[in-house]
Amino acid sequence: MDDDTIHNLDSAIAKADPTPQAFDAFRLADSALLHAHAPRLVGCELQDLGFLDVTFDPAVAEGYLSGEHPVLVRITAPAGTRAFPIFQTNDNNESDLLLARHEVPRPVGRGRDERSADAAALGDPAVTSTLGQRLTWTDGDLRISQCALCRHKGRDATCSAFPGGIPAAVLRNEVSHADPIDGDSGVRLEPIEIAAAVFEHVTELTWPGHSVSHDALEVLIARAHARGGLDVALAGALLRAELLIPRPPGDAEDSLSLTTIADAQGDAHVPLFTSIPRLEAFCGAGTPRVRLTLENFPDGFGGIPIVLNPGSGLELAFDPSVVRELGAT
Repeated sequence: MDDDTIHNLDSAIAKADPTPQAFDAFRLADSALLHAHAPRLVGCELQDLGFLDVTFDPAVAEGYLSGEHPVLVRITAPAGTRAFPIFQTNDNNESDLLLARHEVPRPVGRGRDERSADAAALGDPAVTSTLGQRLTWTDGDLRISQCALCRHKGRDATCSAFPGGIPAAVLRNEVSHADPIDGDSGVRLEPIEIAAAVFEHVTELTWPGHSVSHDALEVLIARAHARGGLDVALAGALLRAELLIPRPPGDAEDSLSLTTIADAQGDAHVPLFTSIPRLEAFCGAGTPRVRLTLENFPDGFGGIPIVLNPGSGLELAFDPSVVRELGAT
């Protein structure tokens, strides 16, 4: 999009009357990152780097649902949003609203409960025209709230640190919650299984030094596997990292029944995974799962050993007690 077009669109939107009240609209995403973590976006804020095209009609949005990682997002635009109407002359006489660049809508729901195979690397940010890619976000078009990528996030705009509501400055990445904030009860930002570079790109924040990044953990696992077993660095990381365990079908939300698998000798192991893609590659897409940290299981899993990332070619079997012993050194 050339500078004249951007200027003309900016001018047209600026002349529009601000909306008198908040409104819900619909938008698509073809994004591996959003596809993998769509439920976490609910209640958070997104910043579009280009002009934001939305529709009031979910059926219109669903008609454009395509790509490898489709997500249908329902967003709330706040009162005072400037929006310019766009009318598409086609069989359906569709109409959209074009919002200003860098608008910050808040997703309140998503339309499909599907997951991607992996989180792709993001391209360089640029001003993008949603007139050219109508109604569809792709990786690189957005800035995402740190809260959507934190393991402590709860329902809507709440979390373990702020059960009564996350401060707006945190939701908008105006401050990083890697540092303590008054009233957070000692709970801080701990990103989910995501590469540090991806986190920093989509949030424009620095990866928190107290947390273990997904890509760093993968490197430690590969090194330990090549050396034939756990080492101090990996043990320390595993104690702090968030891991995933498959939840048996029908398991109650307030309980956790252990799933075990047998090794070549027929011995039972508890399978743990470092990421959703690792878990789904072994257990199947959409497998229910629970997030946990080994430091929260000081007594292990009833004497049953662990196998990390089974089926990956880099699986490691070990006793939880060994992790604690090595990690404490």
